Amino acid sequence: MMMMMLLMMMIMMDENGVGDDGRGLRINSDSVELWVAFFTMEIRYIQKLLARRKALGLGSITPPTTAATMDTGENGQGKGQEEGDEDAKDDPEALFLRNAVLPIAIHRNCMSQRKLAGDLSLHLRFLDAIPKPTPLYAKENTKSSILKAVATPEADGLVLVGYEDPFSHLRNTVRMGLKQHLGSKEEAAWKALAMEALMDASRMSTLSMTQSMKKKKKKKRKKKKKGALMETSAIAVLEEGLAAMATPKMFEIYAAFLHRRLLVGGGGDKEAQLAQRLLALCARAKRELAIKRRERKKMKRKRKKQKKQKRKGSARGNSSDESAPRLSVQTYSIWCSALVRVGKMMEAVELLDEVTTAVHPQSPSLWLMLADIAAKKRSESTEG
Repeated sequence: MMMMMLLMMMIMMDENGVGDDGRGLRINSDSVELWVAFFTMEIRYIQKLLARRKALGLGSITPPTTAATMDTGENGQGKGQEEGDEDAKDDPEALFLRNAVLPIAIHRNCMSQRKLAGDLSLHLRFLDAIPKPTPLYAKENTKSSILKAVATPEADGLVLVGYEDPFSHLRNTVRMGLKQHLGSKEEAAWKALAMEALMDASRMSTLSMTQSMKKKKKKKRKKKKKGALMETSAIAVLEEGLAAMATPKMFEIYAAFLHRRLLVGGGGDKEAQLAQRLLALCARAKRELAIKRRERKKMKRKRKKQKKQKRKGSARGNSSDESAPRLSVQTYSIWCSALVRVGKMMEAVELLDEVTTAVHPQSPSLWLMLADIAAKKRSESTEG
């Protein structure tokens, strides 16, 4: 039944350029598949209108993001975007398409249902359905303003000059919905937002590096800036996530992100800055969670005292401290790996000795890591 309904909606979309009148959604308002299918088909409708505008020579609904405009705005949308807004006042169709009125209406109606709004996978499927920005290329030694997308730019002697993203407003709306509905409930939501920010920064960094290749004197400086730019935007998102949810899982996600970027390499100042930030984060996590544990112990003692006064059972007050927030095994592993990477093996051994004794004594991986690092330290001492 569900597959037949989806098929009929697809056929109607292909024949008429629009979806059905929403009867399927009214009957199955809690169907994730139908919401995603309807959202995707409205995007396809916009793509058809964009193709028609291009064929008629009406131009793009948004100015491309280039090296000249990417220094302002959050997602590479700088002054060019503002100019596009002015032009759109005389072009209602361009304004309608750029604002993605139909997909945003579907997204808004979907998010009005609490059950669907709390489904992380649905938010991610909405994001995946939005087309990615299209890279634009031009001849390397010309100042032509004619931009085009090609499959093999290197073979055609073209260089990247910008990105065209007619769905930037829609993408930002879906991201804001994810933050609004799950930002205080799901740590994984912040992970997804951080990866989105990293992809945006990666595109802008690639564009910046491509443009800097023309200026050999600035090549090294731009290369260092690339690493900082890519991590900074995602780190800002994760910091916002920590402000909303300072949980062990959130600290683990943040630390895992920094550790992955550290392993990617890049060397020099970039690697040193990432390692320093990672170590500072882990120390901060341990300190803040320790404060929360002390506060929880005080609350338990208070509840126990109240129960004694009321002569009731004190099972809850006598519960163990296992539920108190603690850093996960994975976070401690990342912390110790970072210490070893920067040459602080003694600190790694001391930390692991403390953790395996008092925090996670039943974790085989931490015991193995302790033995491995201790063996390496003894080996270095012997060779010395």
